[in-house]
Amino acid sequence: MIRRARPVSEFLPGFGAVLIVCFTLLLVIALALDPPADATAIATGSISVTSFTITPSSGTVVFGTPWTAESFAQAQNSLCGCDSQFNSKVGGTAQADAMVMFAQGHALTDAAGLTLSAADAVNISSAEVMAANAIGQGP
Repeated sequence: MIRRARPVSEFLPGFGAVLIVCFTLLLVIALALDPPADATAIATGSISVTSFTITPSSGTVVFGTPWTAESFAQAQNSLCGCDSQFNSKVGGTAQADAMVMFAQGHALTDAAGLTLSAADAVNISSAEVMAANAIGQGP
């Protein structure tokens, strides 16, 4: 005589409902006791140009002098912090710097030396919801 296996639900009536309730209770407790997630976000960028030259494929290129150096920097965050700066200098060096909590931007241009550099950085290390951005820009 062959006996067939009987499911657990025949031995324990309501076993499925008890299992669902236990699983749900365990999930609620795990979520309630779980600490908030912390994250750190770091982003940086930079560019640098030195000894800039333009060589035409034919003919000549002539630029008027003196050149004007222009620099712009801006930094913002979600705490309503905003800082921006623009500087220009004919035939010289222009620098712009901006900084707020979590972000900073920097730009430096030199019309006489034909160089420019720009950098920005955002560093958020907080458990709170934050946002920040930064720009450093030469011409």
